[in-house]
Amino acid sequence: MADHKNEENQVNLVAIPLLSVSERASLPQAASVRRPLSRDSPTTSSSSPWTRTGTIAMLTLIISTLIVAAAICFLYFLWYGTPDNLTWRLIVMSNRVSPTITLTSTVLRTAIALQGGVCLSMLAAIALEKSAIPLPSVGSVSLMRAGGDKGLIPVLTNFVWPLFRWGPRLGLEQLILPTVLLVLTTMTVSQFISTALVSDVAIRPLPSYNKTVSIAYDISYDPKTGESNYTGVAAKSPWEASLPALWPMFAEYSDAPFVQDNVSDTGRSLRAFLPLGAQERQQLRNYTGKSFVFDSRVTCQQPIFTGLASEADTGYTYVGGLVAPTMSTPRLDAPGAVPFAHYSFPDVWEIYELYESGLWSGTANGGAVKRQPQESLIPRNFSGGLVSEFREFPPSPGQNKSGAAFLLSYLESRVPITPGPEFVSQFIGYDGDGDSNTTYYATLCYTSLDFADRWINAYGDVNRTEPAFTWLAGNGSSDGYGNYNITAVATQLDTGYGSLPLPSPEKRDILRIQGPVNWSAPQSDQPSNDGPSDVPIVRSWPPALPWLTSHLHIYNPDTDNTDGMVQLGNYTVSLGVGGSYGYGSDFDLQAPEISTDAWLGALFSYLLETRSSSVALQGVITSLVGIDYYSYLSQFDKTDNVSMVSFVNTNTPGGEFGQRRTATPPGLTTVTVLSVVHTVLVTIVAVRFWSQTTSSRLGDTWQAIAQVALSDIGTLKKILRAAAPEAEDVQQEVEEELEENSKLVSCVYLDEDRNRLKLRVK
Repeated sequence: MADHKNEENQVNLVAIPLLSVSERASLPQAASVRRPLSRDSPTTSSSSPWTRTGTIAMLTLIISTLIVAAAICFLYFLWYGTPDNLTWRLIVMSNRVSPTITLTSTVLRTAIALQGGVCLSMLAAIALEKSAIPLPSVGSVSLMRAGGDKGLIPVLTNFVWPLFRWGPRLGLEQLILPTVLLVLTTMTVSQFISTALVSDVAIRPLPSYNKTVSIAYDISYDPKTGESNYTGVAAKSPWEASLPALWPMFAEYSDAPFVQDNVSDTGRSLRAFLPLGAQERQQLRNYTGKSFVFDSRVTCQQPIFTGLASEADTGYTYVGGLVAPTMSTPRLDAPGAVPFAHYSFPDVWEIYELYESGLWSGTANGGAVKRQPQESLIPRNFSGGLVSEFREFPPSPGQNKSGAAFLLSYLESRVPITPGPEFVSQFIGYDGDGDSNTTYYATLCYTSLDFADRWINAYGDVNRTEPAFTWLAGNGSSDGYGNYNITAVATQLDTGYGSLPLPSPEKRDILRIQGPVNWSAPQSDQPSNDGPSDVPIVRSWPPALPWLTSHLHIYNPDTDNTDGMVQLGNYTVSLGVGGSYGYGSDFDLQAPEISTDAWLGALFSYLLETRSSSVALQGVITSLVGIDYYSYLSQFDKTDNVSMVSFVNTNTPGGEFGQRRTATPPGLTTVTVLSVVHTVLVTIVAVRFWSQTTSSRLGDTWQAIAQVALSDIGTLKKILRAAAPEAEDVQQEVEEELEENSKLVSCVYLDEDRNRLKLRVK
């Protein structure tokens, strides 16, 4: 060792880091250099981070990081955007989501791969300068530092495996291996970015573009002639309709009901039926234009009976007398006590419409009845009704009468009545005469039965499924009919003000209407008017009413009175009893009855028992309006331009129905976490490289070549042997071999701190 120190004083020595080569020694012209290099040569000093990283590598890090951030931001825009953004709508509605995700994934994957490549070069440089690489692997690792192959297999075999077997086990150098593995993991997982993102994409309904079409929405009505231009499609009344396959969706404008003891009110409730097929209705988001609107409000209250009489007969009981409302309610137009008479069958609900033959041209000149000379002088009866929102209220002198009054009754005999939540407050009961052992329950209800064509803006946030009755198996009852499941239909028909919380239109599978300031409009006699319509002076019988109004009034079209006109009202619908009964001979006011299909009785009973009497009658009438309206859809001749937006099914990573996504997307979350982890790794590796290396330069090919020359296996083994202090006898052999290969190095050994190679230069 002393001899070596003496020799160091006689010749200049170059000290380079273990497994590293100085800048000067890596140059090709170094072979011709004979001038000794100073130990303080600039080639061994630490250059700036930018210089050691290299312009290309530094720009790669900066640009790729910005690309990763931009790609993630764009993906979040795509995932959480809504159709309100034109760019988002263009991408999604043009079915370009999949190509956009694929392209973004490719860009993101490429940026991560570029960052990973620079990270591996930095880690290779750190490992080389920290003597963490075994000598046989110096060449391959040096090439990685210079930008060589950084594929998964080469890195594992030439970098990871040597570090795992012979790498350092103490100090910060031992963290190089797990860092390399983390970088490789993020680079490998990034290959599945597209797969992860596509997993969040699903076919979801989104609002399409607005379209304007000409559409027929009603049957024209000429108030001058009292005629509607249509051909009947059924011989029966809508009250005898069969069970519909679906309950058609409608749009609704409603508000809170009138609250008073002994009164049941649905509140203002205007329902618009849209002239579209079932599939179009269920996918509709917006409808703006003319539509057929129905005032469906119903108010029920305890009646006041005067002179009530009943007479039992075989199979039925006759009930008659005078009936009047207990109190005034919103928009009620009732004359007071009016006569009524009808047959009541035991243990079945019945809907009896009072006399409404007064629905004609109204009064004028101080209240005198307007009529044609040929018309009978028999006074017309008007039993009352609600003045619809389409008409002025209070009624002006001469304003046309409208609406209808109904008695909802039940003659309890062998089957006890099932009381609903408001039964006691709304119904009044009377025991039957004699030995009949019956109790007659009744409530008095008013509605408008009025329609008009109005401009509406109807909209909904989701698509909908039109409900239907479902049939349950028989419950063991004697009739063997089993039960209907009516829950979904009842939810649609009930405005919901009687329950808390108030159900949204979306929960009820209907649209909401943005109501006008005023639904009423001046009545017009110009064809085809939009309603409400006057009954013409010349004709005061039911077919002179607008088509659906005349269909819904309960009357017997086969019977007329002494003046040759069909009586309106004074007719009973029996909910679920078969058969038809005509006038009796003993009472002038006896009413015949028709029976309904079983479904209508089931619906009425369910709504009465779970909601209220007003909701029950409103639900029944709304159901009949929907059935009748769509059965005449092909005969509509009133047209107008309407704007519509429908939901269409398309691939999207966003939320349903054009709403902002609320659920956490697993694919995007995974990609975000991967990108954040990778960016943190890049930052940590870059900081370590800039702080822990001094001479390594990324991308320096000549630096790598120089170390490849020193990593010749045969020579390195001898150099290592010669480097040991006890192996001085082999130094001459090493020098000779180096000289034969034109090497500058004449001797190599370890210095005192045993972490540098001493190379003697001639």
